[in-house]
Amino acid sequence: MKVVFWLVYLSAVLLGGFRPAFGQTVIPYTVQVLEFTGVEDLNDRQDFIRNRVINGSLVGEALLRKKKYQPTLINCGGDTFASEINNRAKVTGACTLTNVGERIGYGYIWDSQGIQLLNVPGADATDTWAINDKNCVVGQYFTPFDPNRSGLFRIHGFKKCSDSEYQTLDFPRANTYTILRGVNNRGKTLGEYYTFNPLTNETIEHNWFIHQNGQFETPFPPTLEHVGGRATIVLALNSDDQLLVVRFNGDDVWNGIFLYDENLYEVGLPFQMNGLPTTWDIRGLNDNSEIVGQFTTTDNSPCPGGIPCPYQIRKTYGFVASPQ
Repeated sequence: MKVVFWLVYLSAVLLGGFRPAFGQTVIPYTVQVLEFTGVEDLNDRQDFIRNRVINGSLVGEALLRKKKYQPTLINCGGDTFASEINNRAKVTGACTLTNVGERIGYGYIWDSQGIQLLNVPGADATDTWAINDKNCVVGQYFTPFDPNRSGLFRIHGFKKCSDSEYQTLDFPRANTYTILRGVNNRGKTLGEYYTFNPLTNETIEHNWFIHQNGQFETPFPPTLEHVGGRATIVLALNSDDQLLVVRFNGDDVWNGIFLYDENLYEVGLPFQMNGLPTTWDIRGLNDNSEIVGQFTTTDNSPCPGGIPCPYQIRKTYGFVASPQ
């Protein structure tokens, strides 16, 4: 059976800048433009990881401060996606060993000494999405296909710390699959679950949760993007128990970029950069509440002679934003 490598490109894109939501405290942020794009995450030292395509293959790169941000390749042999970097400059993500023939997905931990592949025993494929400073990783794995039931039953969340065994961690609800997205140094785990109709695979409910000490907490109402309603993406969990949250598909009161730590705080990013309308692509969060990602400016200036141009000039930049 051919295993298809499933790679989730999780991004949140917001048009314009921040618009204070009614009743929310706004935290002003200062934006620093980076000399590179494709940024996925950063740690407290402002080491970065990014992803880009080279010769038709997806590769990850580490841009470490001690190496003056010269890129270091992260590559398992096939497509390689870098998802998160911890404060020890260890990187986790998902990859394949080849881009030819049957491709099996592996999780991995990368550092300057090389790559350690991760695969849940008995699984067809494994992806890791987050790592803390204690080398605990979380992600998802896929059990072998069963022709008598929905393929969504194959998907499970897992956690693994250093030399410990792989631990399955699924949200406790029937007809539900789980993906783990974050883990911090306090032992909290961020995940999402999808409850589905096993006959049609249609999503019935989608929500985010925090797991600690055997307890599941759902800090937000269910997200409704699958029916075109108000939606929530939780992008990251840091070791101060802050969540990086993006809300969309609502009105000006709902939409925005937020930090959540039992209270919701609006992240204040500007409407314009370089004097031009700006789209923000938010990716990662460190323990200093700094945010990383890309922004794109759009230039709609008239062509020479004042006539409308048949094109728009778009430029994309990497950035790190710090609270003032």
